[in-house]
Amino acid sequence: MNLRGWVVLAAVALVVGAVMWRPPGPTVQVPAEVGRVRTQGRLRRLVEVYGVPAAAVAVALWWLRSVELALAVGMVAWGCVAMWRAAREIRRSVSMAASMAVFTTVLASQARTAHTVEEAVGQAGTLVSGPVAEAAAELGRTVGRRGIVAAAGTFVREVDAPAGAWLGMILVKASTGGGRWSEGVRVLRSETVQEAEILRELRKQVAAKMPTAIFMLAAGAATVGVSGWLYPEVGVWIAGPGDRIVLAASVIASLNVKRMAGAATAFLRT
Repeated sequence: MNLRGWVVLAAVALVVGAVMWRPPGPTVQVPAEVGRVRTQGRLRRLVEVYGVPAAAVAVALWWLRSVELALAVGMVAWGCVAMWRAAREIRRSVSMAASMAVFTTVLASQARTAHTVEEAVGQAGTLVSGPVAEAAAELGRTVGRRGIVAAAGTFVREVDAPAGAWLGMILVKASTGGGRWSEGVRVLRSETVQEAEILRELRKQVAAKMPTAIFMLAAGAATVGVSGWLYPEVGVWIAGPGDRIVLAASVIASLNVKRMAGAATAFLRT
């Protein structure tokens, strides 16, 4: 590949890097006793975000014998993975928010009648369904034996959601003598119910359309490939002077798809 080709590849790499980089955003501050929220699935994320496109590039490079076309295939794979991950994250967030809304609703109800925080948490932990159910049940079983601080810390790490972190903070404050902890739970209950409703609408308006976007991106790439296979003159052009045009088109399409996916996942973090 000549100098011009390397310049084009370097420019593409810079654009992709600028789009993928995100400055660190604000984090939810919780008491030190609760501990930090554990990052889940780091290895799976690396495999999905980088491994799948890299494997697509390797296979395309072996098959097509063209760096530009291999990178174009990799960009399409990267865009599809980004959209698929965003749709999955929205579905997970909806399920988590709905389960947290149920837990905080039950806990707010128990807080009005229970004599102690441990009693309220113990009773509420057995009445939850969804992704939070196991962590809530464990919280209810261990809060009396281990204490509120330790049990809340385990709950926050297992739930790994902002609402879970805020609930852990409320419980820790209650263990230090906060007599109005039930008021904080009622406020959190209102927030989680509203969050669940918003995320359901997001899933309806955005996540439901993501499979179509993935199909369109993959279908566009397949159309180029099939055209080159069916029409030899088109294939010669694609493999020759047209490879950089194909790469540029794939970069533009993938970046647009990534922008859509990034906007959806950024909304989940706000």
